[in-house]
Amino acid sequence: MREPMRLIAVIALLLGAWLVAGEAQSLPVTRTVEWDASPAADQTIDYTVTFDGVVVGTTSSTSLPVTFSSLGAHTLTVTARNVWGAGPAGVLNVVVSAPGAATGIRIRVQ
Repeated sequence: MREPMRLIAVIALLLGAWLVAGEAQSLPVTRTVEWDASPAADQTIDYTVTFDGVVVGTTSSTSLPVTFSSLGAHTLTVTARNVWGAGPAGVLNVVVSAPGAATGIRIRVQ
């Protein structure tokens, strides 16, 4: 039996994208997205997280729960903001799939 989807993503706030794949036994499923803090010199006020282009939250911490309600490809972004504006977004591409059918069953009569 496979474990339910495990998604704790670490997003470096750099240009570029990461890909994470996970499996969900049932939907919706909520997982925590985590990222590295911006350097102290950036004087970050908060971080904005989007899920498929929709803002799901703004926080001063470095994590936020996100709910996946459908299978397929999704895009998460995290953007740091300071008094001078928003920086470039860190991007995480997530593919959520259903686990495959059980295999390897052997049956015997003794």
